[in-house]
Amino acid sequence: MVRVARLTSLALLCACSSRAPREGEPSRALDPPPTEPTGTARPRPTAPSPTASASSLAARFGGSFVKARGVDVEGAIVPETRAWSFGMTEIGKQKVDGAFTPDEALVAKAEAGLGAALQATKEGKPIAAKLRSYKRQYVGLTAAGKKKLYINAFCSDEPGWLSAPVSVDDGGDCYFQIVYDVESGRFLELSVNGMG
Repeated sequence: MVRVARLTSLALLCACSSRAPREGEPSRALDPPPTEPTGTARPRPTAPSPTASASSLAARFGGSFVKARGVDVEGAIVPETRAWSFGMTEIGKQKVDGAFTPDEALVAKAEAGLGAALQATKEGKPIAAKLRSYKRQYVGLTAAGKKKLYINAFCSDEPGWLSAPVSVDDGGDCYFQIVYDVESGRFLELSVNGMG
C-alpha cells in the first residue's frame, strides 16, 4: 500500500543539467513556487486516503510533487502540471503528446513488477540487487495516446528531489530511468547512466 503526505517545501532547487533545450524540446525551467498574499494562512490539508484518485491529488496539492511511501519504496508522484519539467519529448520512437498525474494504484502496480523487469536485463541485474535503496520520481506521460509511467530513480539523497526533477550526468548505476507501459503492463526503455 502506498501512503501519501503533503510536501512542505516547494522552493528547493535540483542539481539539474545546465544544457539548453534542443530545438523543439520543451524548456526544462521549473514551475515557480505558488504565491500567496502576505499574512494569509493556507489550511493544511489532511493526508489523502490510500485510494485517492490522481485528480484529487493534483487538486489537493496544487501542482506540487506528492511524497509516496510504500514498504519497499520512497518516491515522489509528479503531477500532470509538472511532468514537462522532466524534458521528455519521446518514448521509443513515439512523440510524447500529453501528461497525467499517476495515482497510488498505478505506482504500486509498476513497483510490483520493477524488480523482475530489472533482473531480466544485463544492465538491470546490479540495480535489482539493491533496488530498495533507490528513491523514485513517478511521471505520467502519454505517447500516441497511450499512458506510460516514467520512473526516474537514484540511489543518493539528491537535494530538492521532492520538488524538482533529478537530472545527473554520469553516476553509473546509481541513476536509472525506465518506462512502464500502463496498457500492456510491460517495462520499456531501461536507461542506466554512464560512469563518466
